[in-house]
Amino acid sequence: MMKKILAGILLALLCLHDAAIQAARTFGGASTDRIALSTYVTNHATTTWSIWSYRTGDGGGSFGRMWFKGSTAFDGRLYTTTTKYFFDRESSTSDGTWSITRPSASVWHHILVTYDSGALGNDPAIYLDGTSQTLQDNTNPTGTISNNSEAYTIGNFLNGGSPSQNWAGSLSEFAVWDVILNQGEITALARGISPMNIRLANLKCFIPITGIHTTEPDYSSATTKSIGTVTGATLTAHNPPVQSVFWNFGESQNDVTSDTSAVPFIFLHRRRN
Repeated sequence: MMKKILAGILLALLCLHDAAIQAARTFGGASTDRIALSTYVTNHATTTWSIWSYRTGDGGGSFGRMWFKGSTAFDGRLYTTTTKYFFDRESSTSDGTWSITRPSASVWHHILVTYDSGALGNDPAIYLDGTSQTLQDNTNPTGTISNNSEAYTIGNFLNGGSPSQNWAGSLSEFAVWDVILNQGEITALARGISPMNIRLANLKCFIPITGIHTTEPDYSSATTKSIGTVTGATLTAHNPPVQSVFWNFGESQNDVTSDTSAVPFIFLHRRRN
């Protein structure tokens, strides 16, 4: 136990600089603004995607992307139109497309999607600020679910490698798990708990988007980290309502709303706006 405590204190001290000044990045100053991840190309049978978003407009082509997996083709994407937020999952014959009414602009919102691609008839679940939303425009994929080996891009769409549909606004805390999180965990994330405290062993990509590094580091449990190369997206002064350092010395809580077994965290550096 003492080794875990000392390791946790050391990690917290190493993260203190980021936690003290972390904010987010703003996209849309140019149509090429983006964060391109280097090595995270894996598709999972069950997946949870999480991101904090602050929208100021419709983005490039009125299809601003929060995240996009693929380059010459796509596997999945989360984006806005003028009225809705869409989640798409590509398939060989026709793509799965689902949407929710988009939330208010110029406010931080937590957007989370869970999806089981094991059966074509499965629908995703889309959560806004921790609450499951009614799906609209529901079209199930047909054929074979796409599983390419192309990486993620945050804040833009790469069509053959040419960015053209930048997000308009700010993004922070992009995370991917290879499991479907439960409601307690989803609620915790929407309340500002760090992804590092939610099933760390299953956290396969976590880009906090601190805005203070030349590249954006990956704090997930993955053996090979996926570095985010930044193009254009700049540090923004307004923080998302999250807690940068929430570390329980190596233990991961499965349901932070009911499980009291974890050791308390030691830093809550960022406060709600």
